[in-house]
Amino acid sequence: QRDNLMASIVGTNGNVAATGINAAFNAWNASVNVVESDVTRFTDLARTVAPGLVSATFTASGTMNDDAQLFGDDGAVAAAHFQSSTVTLTADTGCTLAFGALITGFDISTAVGGDATFSMSGSSNGAITLAWGGS
Repeated sequence: QRDNLMASIVGTNGNVAATGINAAFNAWNASVNVVESDVTRFTDLARTVAPGLVSATFTASGTMNDDAQLFGDDGAVAAAHFQSSTVTLTADTGCTLAFGALITGFDISTAVGGDATFSMSGSSNGAITLAWGGS
């Protein structure tokens, strides 16, 4: 049994905000990585690495909305909609990962007996901000 359940994050406070994307998101996943460069010299006795560029990839999914265009106001699936998005992924109040993003793809699906689903994937384009402070 956990002693401190108050510090646990539950999914109901999560959110996905992506400029220019109109969907009701209910799940997200992100991975933040740094390029590592081997800078070991012949005379070194142990491997030495230096950090390089930081990047993030993400996926988000949910259901489509019918009250507005899926991509922006004009309904066109244009390159501008894919490269100008700002994505903020929220786990809980005060716990966010935010970055400019390139939307690298999306999937839409509907079935007679289920939801009309939407999912997208992408990568960071610029600085990444991590705020993890709790409410």
